[in-house]
Amino acid sequence: MLVSNKIGFKRFMFAVVLLLNITLVNAQNNTVSTHAGPKGIWVLCGKQLPKDFTYRVLRQKNKEAWVKQVDLRFPESKEELRGELLKIQGLSGLTASPMADAGLELVWDRLTDVLTVNLPNEMLENYPLRQANGTAWYDSTADSAIGYAYKVQVIGSKEEVISESSSKETYFPGKSPETNLSPLSIRSVNGTITGEYSVVNRGLMNSCRIFRSYYLRKGFEEVQGEPIFLTRDSALILQFTDKTTVEKVPYTYAIRSVDAAGNTGGFSAELSAFNVADKSIIPSVMNFKTSSVEKEKAIQLSWNLKDSKDVISIDIFKGADYDGNYVKIASVSPKDTTYLDHYANPVETYYYTIRLNGTYEKSPASPRVSGILKASSGNYFPPKNLRLMQRKNVVNLVWERTEEDTRAYYVYRSVGKTQRMERISPVIITDSAIVSYTDTLAKNMGPGMYAYAVSDQNTSYELSDLSKPVFAHIQGPDPLPVPHDLTVMNEGRGVLRVSWPDMRNESPFVQGYMLYRRAKAINDTVTEPLKPLGLGLLDPVTNTYRDSAVKTDMVYYYSLRTVGNDEETMSSPSLEAGITIQPHVINGAANVRVFRSGAAVAVKWNNPVGDELKSVKIIRSTEGREETEEIASLNATTENFADTKVTVGNTYYYQVQIENKLGKKSRMTDAVGIKVYE
Repeated sequence: MLVSNKIGFKRFMFAVVLLLNITLVNAQNNTVSTHAGPKGIWVLCGKQLPKDFTYRVLRQKNKEAWVKQVDLRFPESKEELRGELLKIQGLSGLTASPMADAGLELVWDRLTDVLTVNLPNEMLENYPLRQANGTAWYDSTADSAIGYAYKVQVIGSKEEVISESSSKETYFPGKSPETNLSPLSIRSVNGTITGEYSVVNRGLMNSCRIFRSYYLRKGFEEVQGEPIFLTRDSALILQFTDKTTVEKVPYTYAIRSVDAAGNTGGFSAELSAFNVADKSIIPSVMNFKTSSVEKEKAIQLSWNLKDSKDVISIDIFKGADYDGNYVKIASVSPKDTTYLDHYANPVETYYYTIRLNGTYEKSPASPRVSGILKASSGNYFPPKNLRLMQRKNVVNLVWERTEEDTRAYYVYRSVGKTQRMERISPVIITDSAIVSYTDTLAKNMGPGMYAYAVSDQNTSYELSDLSKPVFAHIQGPDPLPVPHDLTVMNEGRGVLRVSWPDMRNESPFVQGYMLYRRAKAINDTVTEPLKPLGLGLLDPVTNTYRDSAVKTDMVYYYSLRTVGNDEETMSSPSLEAGITIQPHVINGAANVRVFRSGAAVAVKWNNPVGDELKSVKIIRSTEGREETEEIASLNATTENFADTKVTVGNTYYYQVQIENKLGKKSRMTDAVGIKVYE
């Protein structure tokens, strides 16, 4: 039966509400605000990066006429970004050392990513960087005796004003940030002083300045104290490290908070220390680095200790921002030199630091390093069951999520079947199982056929192929409905069952179906081209098909078309439904143990039960060498082996692999290691 007008109207209203919500979000992202600093006024244009438009800033003095000040655009190169950043840091007084090449590359890649539409949250409070990327402007010509209002316009490619917003009247200099810092602890470690404050109320503090006073001297002088924010027992801690002290000299420290605009707060309560090292730990962390381990879906941290004397444990801290809060994620043995962080999202930057713990003292935090987990999950299946409903020039698309790790979608359109598909939608981020999108074809578009397709993006930021297209018509006949909800089930014994809904419920003109199949081997060595199944046209009352011509180690894909009254006109093919017939899995060895046995290393394991085994292989690797070697091939009944070819001082790792009588091998067991001492 035909879909009722009532349902169509509800879908249309849903699309209108969705479009209004998207417009509201963009408007909120481009709302102007101001923040007065000590020497001028910061105008924050909005969160959306001006990649395809321009922010125009106008200023009004004493309610006079608006005067244009500047047009802000996204930089064309990372060198332009760095140059603008250095210029505005000096102009505003927010001085900082030049950004390193690695940091510049990281920021530029983050900003220029096609998925980055709005300014990343970690950059919102970095006002000089915001001016460098076109989302803020520093008014250095303002008079402190006069109040100013600012208007920000979003200018399109044809110099049209898309939107605008105005700020309240603002005066500078700005107010000093109010922060409540409570002294917590201070200690001396080998001539270096580490102090900690408990952040009772952070207020608008974005960074801070460290001040130091000497014994019998008046006043404080600013020092480079390497401040870092940590979270300990759910409490926010500000830690600083002063490496410029002299032993046996008393020092007093105080903190002044600084907000994002550069306004400086008052002095905190003081911390005092007499710089004498006692039972301290030598800071000896070397070669601290990270690497991406896609197979484990983890970031690996590695380090070396120059001197592990008196170290009883190593604490590992992690943060989302370089200068943000760090949370303890693990505590490991002083003999450990690696750690795998499995709680990491792909293509997202994290920062790490480690600290050595002794019986009496803790070392300062190590230098901070960044880590990123590379995209590791492929995206092989596009969205499924793409359907189209058209009411005049309004096209509503509905599709279903294929895989659980899907995070976003893109909609594409082309004129006719052969033209190149062009993306027409912004990124659609949703975790819904059923997704919709409404496209309104312009009234001046000529009559003809328009093709639509959808791709999805997973949590590893990999894009799928485009879905099979569906078609809309302007001033043309209504197309046959495209089949949807195609499913494949393995009945066992070499039979796959393909099912689909009765499409006669959507159109009375459906007179049958054509079912197609293509296939490929799991290892991509064999492919089968797309071809029809059965004896030709399937009866319209049929909505299932049993395919018995299948084999293991293959991936099969099925698609379906509806056929019209003339038995020649067909709809677009449905989205493919796929299924993999996995090979027989060989069970591996279990409970692998290694230990010293005289001058040899003994390896023991348990063989799997129930499989017809042929042999057991022992694989060995040596720490510091990349290659592995098979050192023994044993009888299938053997469950132990003595490795006599070992050298004192080396660390060896052993793995066990099972081979059955058909020549198929199990996965190698996890490596178990042992160091050979005298």
